[in-house]
Amino acid sequence: MRHFFYGTLLDPDVRNRVLGLAARAEGRPARLDGYRRVHAPGKGYPVVIPGSGSVAGLLFDGVTPRQRLRIAAFEGTGYRKVLMTVTVADGQALTAWAFLPLRPPRFAAEWSLQRWRKFEKVRLLRLLDTRGPAVRARSSRSAG
Repeated sequence: MRHFFYGTLLDPDVRNRVLGLAARAEGRPARLDGYRRVHAPGKGYPVVIPGSGSVAGLLFDGVTPRQRLRIAAFEGTGYRKVLMTVTVADGQALTAWAFLPLRPPRFAAEWSLQRWRKFEKVRLLRLLDTRGPAVRARSSRSAG
């Protein structure tokens, strides 16, 4: 089963903690056309919303059932899993699962992986090390 990652799961350290040690392989570069990557309201991680342009990400083939459960736990209850069409480097269009927000923000700033790594990555890794992949779902509930 294919999955398209566009946010914090682009980071190998986060991906390895969420998916497990078997996830050390790198995904293929891919893009999701007709969407923008923006900050989730009040959060450090992104969501994708319809818009002009495209969102660069990674496409992973062969995600196991156990890994799918871990991804769903990591993403939390504020998302829905949607089958999307992404384009890989050779121009081929492929379908893959991606997580989209249940309530897309109306106005939000663009999200940057580099900025996230600089200011928020360490905090997320600590949470993942202590709480496991369900960190978002748990922290969302505790945040209110």
